[in-house]
This record gives sequence, structure tokens and C-alpha cells, in this order.
Amino acid sequence: MIAALTAPTAAGELYAVDTRLRPSGAQGLLAVSIDSFRAYQQEQAWVWEHLALVRARVVQGAPEDAAAIEAAIREALGPARP
Repeated sequence: MIAALTAPTAAGELYAVDTRLRPSGAQGLLAVSIDSFRAYQQEQAWVWEHLALVRARVVQGAPEDAAAIEAAIREALGPARP
């Protein structure tokens, strides 16, 4: 998966992927359920992780899954901050 995402092209790397930024570090899962993603963002994520979500975008998947992910991102970014 990582090799496919970071494949070199004539214009450079397809996507920059830093697997160290996963909640459980470099050894964590590459993919989680949408419910797990939502729960983590609501209950455990740090502010800097929400800052990274500002640039997040869905690049592959079924339209209903993309909508669910985008909704989870909006929910995480929506609350007022102290």
C-alpha cells in the first residue's frame, strides 16, 4: 500500500506518506474503521492531529464511505476550541 502511494512519477512522488503519524506510531494499522476513526478523533486526538485533518481528503473509495469520512472530519474540526 505504501509503495503504491509513494510511487515515483515524472512529477515526483505520487503522495507523501508518513506512517509515523498514526495514533499508535509506526507499528499501528494502516487502516481503521470509520467508527474507530471518529471515536479516536473525538476522544483521544491531540490538537496537532486535528490541524493535520484540515488538509485531509478522501482519494479513493465508495461515495457513501467518502461522505462518512468527510463527515467525521467535519465533526472533529467543528467544535469550538479553548
